[in-house]
Amino acid sequence: DDYEVGVDISQGDYNVKDCRPPELPEPPSDFTAEDLRLREVLADFYFRHKADNLANINLITKRYRGRSVSHLWAQLALKYKVDAYNVVELLARTLYESAPFEYGDEHQAESLETRLAELQTAMLGSMEVPEDRAELLRR
Repeated sequence: DDYEVGVDISQGDYNVKDCRPPELPEPPSDFTAEDLRLREVLADFYFRHKADNLANINLITKRYRGRSVSHLWAQLALKYKVDAYNVVELLARTLYESAPFEYGDEHQAESLETRLAELQTAMLGSMEVPEDRAELLRR
């Protein structure tokens, strides 16, 4: 038969490289909607730039969520030479509305976040009564 090569590949001594990107681990149950959005954008970024980091996506998200997201994108922009327009777009898609303060002093930032949460809670309670809503608007 002309098509027989005479090589038994089942016993070949060659390396087969798995070229599939790592699978994304399931997100932790304590991730907020903002965490999940960061995780999704970050996964897309790493899929294009360094797929090996997809396995660590939850750890990276936990480390940089909240006020640190701008630092994450600054570091990634430098490391992967991402132009300013694209990194600003990535940052805009992943900013945390729940963490609007970025201070070097961790204590001051936490204090501001606590006060903001108190004000938001007070406002939500007040928003249920029409007279209270009107008062909030006057302030």
